[in-house]
Amino acid sequence: MKIYIIKTTFDNIKDANKLQSILLDKRLVSCVQLSQIKSAYIWNDKICNEDEIQLSIKTNKKNAKRVESIILDMHPYEIPQILILKSKASKSYLKWHKKELKS
Repeated sequence: MKIYIIKTTFDNIKDANKLQSILLDKRLVSCVQLSQIKSAYIWNDKICNEDEIQLSIKTNKKNAKRVESIILDMHPYEIPQILILKSKASKSYLKWHKKELKS
């Protein structure tokens, strides 16, 4: 079993915490890590520099689309960053991860 890591960003901690709570309460994810980051990107032909909260969301293949849908439904950005990465993990971490997800 592979672990799926979904990365997204928010412009405030309140929205990031709300998403984190929803995903954990529904047991669609085993872990969500929040980090304060600085983002630089091009939007409407302008270079933007913003403080953001990055979420690193751990889930499985079965739940990845549902997590993506929840992010899209509640996200304030016109085009939110949603990156879905497939990764290997240690056997012990994968065992814990699988146990914590809704079956």
